[in-house]
Amino acid sequence: MTALLEVSGLTKRYAVRRDHVTACEDVTFRVRRGEALALVGESGAGKSTVVRLIAGLEQPTTGRVLLRGNPVDARPRGRTERLARAATVQIVHQDPYSCLDPRQTIGAGLAELLQLHARRLGRHPDRAARVAELLDTVGLPGLADARPARLSGGQRQRAAIARALAVEPDILLLDEAVAALDVSVQAQILNLLADLREQKGTTLVFVTHDLAVVRQLCQETVVMRDGRVVEEGPVARILTTPRHPYTRALLDSVPRPGWRPRRTHRPAAGT
Repeated sequence: MTALLEVSGLTKRYAVRRDHVTACEDVTFRVRRGEALALVGESGAGKSTVVRLIAGLEQPTTGRVLLRGNPVDARPRGRTERLARAATVQIVHQDPYSCLDPRQTIGAGLAELLQLHARRLGRHPDRAARVAELLDTVGLPGLADARPARLSGGQRQRAAIARALAVEPDILLLDEAVAALDVSVQAQILNLLADLREQKGTTLVFVTHDLAVVRQLCQETVVMRDGRVVEEGPVARILTTPRHPYTRALLDSVPRPGWRPRRTHRPAAGT
């Protein structure tokens, strides 16, 4: 099956004073349509940089990103190109408040997006009904008139996902989208994403440092460390028989039943 997303030799360096910092280097992977892939690694591994490059928010130093066979190598020029890019890929950030207008109700924000993309999506006979459908899909029924400040963190994350889904993108990028949520809300959102992939065929790239959530959502895993890919493969294989020491260390860090943290004893004063 042809890859929906193809990342090849992706490298990003930033100039810092008189030096350069490499955020990611020679990153290569492919994602097929309807697949869910996890980008896994510690903070600072380069995962978020890769996602921003895929979304076209930044340009790579070298390498390329192909979406549906088309290169993401230049900022969209003009309204038509921007809307086409948005229809192909959407991103949900760790902090959902950053993409929500605090002065605008959740429903008004969704209706505005539907109007912008009306030509491609088709003019819905009742836009309010479509807004209600999106909110129901993400578990926010009856909250169209709510502003972000009225919502909990988990509800704001759901609202951010609804905004991303409103334009019916080919691929959804989730950058630590559940990292700041409590366990019960995290499980609800993971179940929601799994349902979207199975029922609507949405392709997912899920960025996380927590291998415990990967099994529930993804089929393929790319493990990153210090900006480089150290291991990749099916989730079942990665989680049971990891080949790289770093992947094994990540797995060993996941708490298990009966696990108790070790207490570090500080030396007595004067010793």
